[in-house]
Amino acid sequence: MNHSPDPFDTPEGRRWAKSVQDDLVPKLRDSAVSLTVWSGGVDAKIAVELGAAILLDKPIIIGVSPGVSVPEHLVRCADKIIELDITDPVKASASIRSALATFGLS
Repeated sequence: MNHSPDPFDTPEGRRWAKSVQDDLVPKLRDSAVSLTVWSGGVDAKIAVELGAAILLDKPIIIGVSPGVSVPEHLVRCADKIIELDITDPVKASASIRSALATFGLS
């Protein structure tokens, strides 16, 4: 039986996993909330960040591109979902500030 090689059982995979533990997790642990900007599709980096936020019990704000349909399971794990048009920095910034205010942050 053929098995795919474990992508984490490579020097690159081990370096990436170590960076998640040594860099991402401490930053997320020290943050008040997790803000994920999502434009649809599956992205391994976002999946890991979102999973870590869930495991660290962080409030989760999901910023979605205009018109993007949000999967039901993502809706359930998000504390707040905002429309985030990164082509309009003023409007995007206002949306983020408003979302942070719901958590008592500014």
